[in-house]
Amino acid sequence: MQSTQQSSVTVGIEDLINNVVQLIYDYLLGREPKNNLQHFDRLKTGEIQSVASIPRDDNKHIEVLLSLNQSEFVGVLNFKVFQQFVAHLVNLLTNTQTSNQTLPIREEAAGQRFLISIPAALEIQQQLNVLMLGFDLKEENQIHIELLFFEPSQFNGVIKNLNRAIDQ
Repeated sequence: MQSTQQSSVTVGIEDLINNVVQLIYDYLLGREPKNNLQHFDRLKTGEIQSVASIPRDDNKHIEVLLSLNQSEFVGVLNFKVFQQFVAHLVNLLTNTQTSNQTLPIREEAAGQRFLISIPAALEIQQQLNVLMLGFDLKEENQIHIELLFFEPSQFNGVIKNLNRAIDQ
């Protein structure tokens, strides 16, 4: 009988978010517009994408995945609109961290799933939508980054200073 040893890696949520924000920026907003569009098109179809592999000390790797849940998005989600939401979310998260504010994190599933409670709300073409960032850590050696659109009426009391995008 073989015995197996389970190892764990501890990463602070703040460090994880710093790295994820940079990864999202590079992958979806970076200097390769054609690649960014291809990434969006695949995310929009529901494809979970492998975006990075992080080496561990034990010669194993942690796979970083990215997905998009647009089921609650209202209106037409095209690449330009998506980039506005992602840029707004990245900006909000970066500003929160650089101003040394504590990130509001909602933990679910006994520490295996997290939602950063910073809604990136934009009104585009008279339609409000909200994008948020989540993490699913249920699988060993895997970090699943989730970009989640939420039905905007859930945030009526929360979003006081609505950031408006220019109508396209």
